Amino acid sequence: MELRVKPVLLSGLFSWCIALSVAQAQVVPHTATNDSLVKSLKQQILQATQDTTRVVLISKLAVRHSHLGESKKALSYLQQGLTLAKKTNDPHYLGHVYVRLGHYYNHQSMYAPGCAAYRKAIPLLQRAHRVPEATRVMYALAQLHTAHGYMLQAINQLTTNLAYCHQTNYYGDVVNNYALLYTIHIELNDRASAFADVKAVIEAAYQHHNPEDISLAHGNAADWYERQGDYSKALREWRLSLRAGLQLKNWFANLTTIYCGIADNLIKQNRLREAQPFIDNAFWCYAQDKQLHPDYAWLELARLRERQGRLEEAYQLSIRPLKYARGTYPSWTITVLETVYSIQKKQGNYKQALATYEEIRALTDSVQEVRKVRMIATIEAKLAVERQKKDIAILKKNAVQANLNLERTRQRQLIYVGLVMGLTLLVTLVGWFSWQARRKNRMLNQQQNEIMTQAEHLQELNTMKDRLFMMIGHDLRSPVMNLKNNLTKLTAEPLSAEQLTVQTDQLRRTTDTLYTTLDNLLHWAALQGDGVLTRQRLVELPPLVTDALALLEPAIAHKQLSLTVQDAHVVGWTDEYQAQIVIRNIVHNAIKFTPPGGQIRIHFEQSDEEAIVVIADTGVGMKTTDPVQAASLSNRRGTLGETGTGLGLQVCNELMSRNQGQLVIESTVGQGTTVRLIFSRKADGTEQPYELADLGQTTNATAC
Repeated sequence: MELRVKPVLLSGLFSWCIALSVAQAQVVPHTATNDSLVKSLKQQILQATQDTTRVVLISKLAVRHSHLGESKKALSYLQQGLTLAKKTNDPHYLGHVYVRLGHYYNHQSMYAPGCAAYRKAIPLLQRAHRVPEATRVMYALAQLHTAHGYMLQAINQLTTNLAYCHQTNYYGDVVNNYALLYTIHIELNDRASAFADVKAVIEAAYQHHNPEDISLAHGNAADWYERQGDYSKALREWRLSLRAGLQLKNWFANLTTIYCGIADNLIKQNRLREAQPFIDNAFWCYAQDKQLHPDYAWLELARLRERQGRLEEAYQLSIRPLKYARGTYPSWTITVLETVYSIQKKQGNYKQALATYEEIRALTDSVQEVRKVRMIATIEAKLAVERQKKDIAILKKNAVQANLNLERTRQRQLIYVGLVMGLTLLVTLVGWFSWQARRKNRMLNQQQNEIMTQAEHLQELNTMKDRLFMMIGHDLRSPVMNLKNNLTKLTAEPLSAEQLTVQTDQLRRTTDTLYTTLDNLLHWAALQGDGVLTRQRLVELPPLVTDALALLEPAIAHKQLSLTVQDAHVVGWTDEYQAQIVIRNIVHNAIKFTPPGGQIRIHFEQSDEEAIVVIADTGVGMKTTDPVQAASLSNRRGTLGETGTGLGLQVCNELMSRNQGQLVIESTVGQGTTVRLIFSRKADGTEQPYELADLGQTTNATAC
């Protein structure tokens, strides 16, 4: 109950409405061909005399096709509406179409285009003084970030949303924004921030006396107390939430959630007789709204019967929501399965209970893996700035220390030279000290050689430091200057939507270039200083490709590249982190030197001795296939003007060598480049057995 009910209550009905519309689209018994509403809208479009009216009607027609499950037609009408809205030069209607596009991409789980559409819609609606619509779209954008695991972006967006609400004195969505912040902070285990969000939600709800907001606020508070194990306080908050909800008409979806929440709370306190009426009320709400599915109520009734010892009835009740849960929400499926598992154990059906437990464990592992992949971008973004500052400070400190050591060495050399001259003079004057003088002379010569060796090493370190700073000065000055110029343009004068889009795109590309340059410089510096530790083991390679593509997805979408990845099960002997760096750099180069609309193909080859990752593109190609020479050419600009240091390929070549692998390049100018990353499948001449911990599920071949 907890995994499914709480998110619906805390984040509002937006995600529930999306899921409901998608489910309805899948079971619609007829298509647009015989749909009366589609025919009526088409007739109205033909009769309309104004473009603004046509834009609204075309948007409604697209939404109807989406509800009928005809996504291609829906997208086609939205694109037509966008073209027509641009002709009207009205920010309200243009923003309206971008909102519809954002909802469409959101329903299709397409993160990047969905964000782009919402971000274009927001300033247009703000310019048209459509404050309520703008705040709803800003909230939808935050929900989209949250749904795809980009928690840092979601928190930043929600902070912006709240500031805009206070700036415009529109408080209609303040409670929803604080509620979503609470959900995110709970997900991140930030309990202090979550408790502050609960207090802010309640304060905002009572400040504006909106029953819906008050009900949602107390629902958040109930969730908080239940997480603390304080069920009596949680029950009090549930009752306050119900009192506010009963003031609203046709609010059956949220009322069922509240009724089931109260019943769940009472069951946990073993107050079984009191729980039954609330479950009955939940079924009554489902009867009033036929679009709702009574899975919550079935589950709570099954839990009640389990506590009452009526196990067979409880089992039959728990099967009902399980049939609906499978194939929808993994978290909700886990919640239902846990109840089924508990009942089966009490019945003594241990064989069935074991099968249910295995299904729970498999779903739990799947949910955790998806969460891990989605959270990695947020974690890296949060730590990147601190890591970069720390690394640069270490470089500066090392450079100062190297200069001090070199100066000390020079002073010691002068002292030793004076001692040698003095001893030589004593040898010529006093013959009695000749043997002792020769012995000391040999010792001094040995010390001098050691000092010279140390001086040469320090000189090499100093040279490497100078080279690193030259690279930083040369390769980072241009993107930083571009970044500064773009920011100056953004703040100098008001920009149109198209100009703002261009400037934002330039800022994103400049930032990507700056990040890649810093990353490669730091890896190169670590390799030069022999500060890289290689830990090889048997690693499955396809998941590394999947992780790299997840990080580079915005760049692929920006260039509209066609990406094909083979579904394979290939393992190689390598350091997992270093192999991930190599794959990410090679794919980044393929994106950089492939023109918009080009293709990138990734497949795998495997023999008894080798495991090979093949990355082929249809880019501009190179004149040389030698990795060392190719590295000196890789600082060319990309097909959209992307810059680079040329260190990426050097880092890849050195890391492959450290892992006893090979980097092989095949390239034809004007036709493209194919890079083969060859990893050994054996260590020390002996093939290693597969380890279950290292073998994940293979990814399906995708085409972007």
